[in-house]
Amino acid sequence: RSIEAVGSDQQVQRWLPGVCDGSTVIALCLAEYGANDPHVSSVVATHNGDRWTLTGSKPAVAAAGVANAFVVPAQTEQGLAIFVVDANTDGLEVALGETTNRELHGELTFNITVDEDALLGQITDGVALVDGLVETALILQAAISLGCCEAALEMAATYTSEREQFGRPLSTNQGVVLRAASCYIDIECMRVTLQKAAWLLDEGLPATDAVKVARYWATEGAQEVVHNTQHLHGGMGADVDYPVHRTFLWVKQLETAMGGGSRHLSELGASIAEAAKQTSNA
Repeated sequence: RSIEAVGSDQQVQRWLPGVCDGSTVIALCLAEYGANDPHVSSVVATHNGDRWTLTGSKPAVAAAGVANAFVVPAQTEQGLAIFVVDANTDGLEVALGETTNRELHGELTFNITVDEDALLGQITDGVALVDGLVETALILQAAISLGCCEAALEMAATYTSEREQFGRPLSTNQGVVLRAASCYIDIECMRVTLQKAAWLLDEGLPATDAVKVARYWATEGAQEVVHNTQHLHGGMGADVDYPVHRTFLWVKQLETAMGGGSRHLSELGASIAEAAKQTSNA
């Protein structure tokens, strides 16, 4: 559920207008150290009267260097809670580092105190909110991966149609055509699974399994596309002066940002098995 759905009137009025007009950036702090489970936060929140003290750190926060606020899951005595933290809060430190695709992500260190109104929703909403944030983030990442793959295939089609060997374009070779066709099929699988999952989320319908299917194609399928398009460029694919490598690096980073395809495929398999078990018991 969104800030608009669970946030207080003050939170909605403070943050959403800027988000809608593009003047405010809110970054999600979902990545974790080690097993990278967003439900087990490395940030701890302690309630002191009408204020909260947050301590700990968060890795790999996208847009940390330009964010106006951060959405931070934190462990409390009552369970997982979500906080919206102003980027200018005293005691909040941001250390930027270059990532695989040359973006700057940040490691956040918290030693801060925030007012009660920084809490998003109720503590009892924490797990459900994190689930919703993760599913939304996975869909957004899948959309970026789709765009990267479309751009990569377009560059490969242009290059192989213009590059000639032995007096004819590379695209006239059967092996090149088959490999490009395989990329096209993977991209269409990415598109249809992404659109289904996004529609379910938008309609408020159960979307967990559909999101995992979309995630699988946005990782495994996308890797096939960017590897194939690199290879179709031959030596030019390894030249950093040529832009196709950027799509490769971006897709590679997105693949690992929220868990790889095998992880989500395993979770999907467990979900399907459990549903089948319940059906047979009924």
